[in-house]
Amino acid sequence: LRGSEEDGEWLSLLFLRAFRVYHVCQVVQFFGFADGIIRSEIVRAVVFMLLRFFCVIVMLGGTFFTLEVLGDIPGFEDSFHSSEMGEISFVQMFYWTFTIVSTVGFGDFAPKNVPSRMFCC
Repeated sequence: LRGSEEDGEWLSLLFLRAFRVYHVCQVVQFFGFADGIIRSEIVRAVVFMLLRFFCVIVMLGGTFFTLEVLGDIPGFEDSFHSSEMGEISFVQMFYWTFTIVSTVGFGDFAPKNVPSRMFCC
């Protein structure tokens, strides 16, 4: 997808090709195609685990990037309320609670809009 050339906006879903690599890893491991190339079962398992991990990271990172570029969905904006903690919302507290409970923490980089936060959870 492309925006106007003047503002330089662009959006690509090519990162989803990593899903093909993920699927190929499963097929190769299931049918044993790599048995002759990588003799050690432990090394083979580690290689496939690292490939799958890399594919998942690429797909999730691309999805977060896409959601952040698209911005908030009309009618799905966050509504904030004043409290002693400051301006808070249900989506913000849901996202914060999930990050705390999952021991991920609240890092320097955090999604800024509702669809990204909901996808994270």
